[in-house]
Parts: sequence; structure tokens; C-alpha cells
Amino acid sequence: MINKSKLERIIECEMDTSDGYFISDIKPYFPFGQSPSLHLQEKDFSSFYGIYIDDEDHIVPLHAVYSAECLRPLKLSFKTNFAQYLEKHLPSNFKDCLFLFHLYTSRGSTALDPEGRDPVAFLPELRRGNTIIHEVLDSLLEDTRGYVIYPYQFDNVLSVFFELKDIPAIRKSYKQKVCARKDIQRSVGMLNSIKLDETETLLDYIEKRSVLKNYYPPDIKKATLLYKFLIS
Repeated sequence: MINKSKLERIIECEMDTSDGYFISDIKPYFPFGQSPSLHLQEKDFSSFYGIYIDDEDHIVPLHAVYSAECLRPLKLSFKTNFAQYLEKHLPSNFKDCLFLFHLYTSRGSTALDPEGRDPVAFLPELRRGNTIIHEVLDSLLEDTRGYVIYPYQFDNVLSVFFELKDIPAIRKSYKQKVCARKDIQRSVGMLNSIKLDETETLLDYIEKRSVLKNYYPPDIKKATLLYKFLIS
């Protein structure tokens, strides 16, 4: 059971990195002991925005964005209202917590919500098929409420119809499906040739359920920290 009082100990803050509090208390933790400058081609960054959990007198970072003065300012959009987002879509188990956390922190979530504050609220309604093959495919996506979110889910859906050795090439072609190359269009055509019912092909199924711009692996480590914090 989620402890709602713990939501009050989720901290969001923005700070100037010259501040002593950032240097002494925040920088050693992000990300897990690494300097954030490693992620900006060794450039120092000037401002920092992060989401933390205040757990037993120490701060644990969950998600962060920052800006840097390089040859030109590097601006990364801020995401806010994480505690309110969790309270609204209260996770009931770890898989749901991972799903909610991944949607919120994924770089592709702006495809749903430009502000990134509540991507779940913008998930499109799914058409549920009534064939056996739909039941099989939907069972592969139960952890993410029927949507294709993680890279392995895309492969799992393809594995129902194709041999494992063929999946990497089909996945690569799908990512480049706007390209006119014959080999790519041949692979995309294979997806479109598989009929799930009278009105929907495998390509239709994948595209309707692929709600992010790209597939990113879930951050299981941080989602685990969050879930353990919320149920303790």
C-alpha cells in the first residue's frame, strides 16, 4: 500500500550551481556519485533543476535537468508537479510505479504532453480487439496498460510473428519507415501485410500503441528507489 504522506517528502527545486548547498549536498549524489558535467561533454553547468526524495535525512535524486553555458546556452525543459502526478495516478504495485515514472521522465513524453507534467492524462484511448491474437498481444503489454513503451515490448510483439533473428532488422526498418529505401519499405510492408482482423494490421496495432517518439529502456534502479520509498 502506498503511503500518501510520503508524497509530501518529494522535493522539486531549482538552484544556481554556485550555491554552497548544491555543491555540498546535491552534486555528490547526481547521478549516483557522478558529476553532472560528464553528461555535458565536460562543460560546467550553471543552473540545475531536480526531483529528489527526502529519505531519512539524506537526499536521493530521481530526475534532473540542467542548463550550461557552452558556446551557446544549453536549455533543457523543466518538468514539475511530480508529487501531484503520482497522487493523481497512485501506483498500486511496482510495475505501475515504473510505468508512471518512465512516462514522466522519458525524453519522448513531450509527444504526449508538451509540458511533460501529466503524460498519462494524454494517453490515447485504445481500441480493444476481440480476437485471440489480440488477447495474446495485449497480454504482452499488460505492464504498461496496453501501450508499447519499452524496447523489449516492441520485440516481444514482433516475436509472435517473426523469427528472433529477423527482429533486429525489422525494428531498425520500422524506426526509419519514412525512408524510401526498398529494403526498409519491404520490412514495413511485412508488418502491414499481417492482418489481426478485418480492419487492423500489425503495423496499425504497433503505431496506435507506440505513444512516445522513441523507445527508451526503463530506469528500474530509480523506480525501485521511488517505490520502496512510497511503500515504507
